[in-house]
Amino acid sequence: MIEKIRCKSYSLRFNISPCGYKLGDWVANLRRGREYQVGKNTVTIEQKKILEALPGWSWSPFESAWNIMFSNLKEYFASNNTSKISKKDNPKLYTWCRNQKKYYSKDKLSEYRIKKLESLNHWNWEL
Repeated sequence: MIEKIRCKSYSLRFNISPCGYKLGDWVANLRRGREYQVGKNTVTIEQKKILEALPGWSWSPFESAWNIMFSNLKEYFASNNTSKISKKDNPKLYTWCRNQKKYYSKDKLSEYRIKKLESLNHWNWEL
């Protein structure tokens, strides 16, 4: 299956690649640490290296996405020297920040993420 990932125009976002392979299910199982169907084999060290060399690959895509948004926030604060994020100018970052504050108010934000956000000079928990 690892060789099939190399087909042209592959995308890890879709369940079936343009080449016809069910990459999404296979990748999800890999990320969960499950064995995949074909021959009940696990991923070899070589295959793991190939996957990790793919542009955009992540073993934890949700954590990676959070870290990207955190980096965007950090850059925004550094560039604008303010804690106010314009919904009009940066709707994605604005929404992400509001979501973090909502998760925090509902005790649904990890201690790790709380500490990272609080490490930023301009961060506040006000909605």
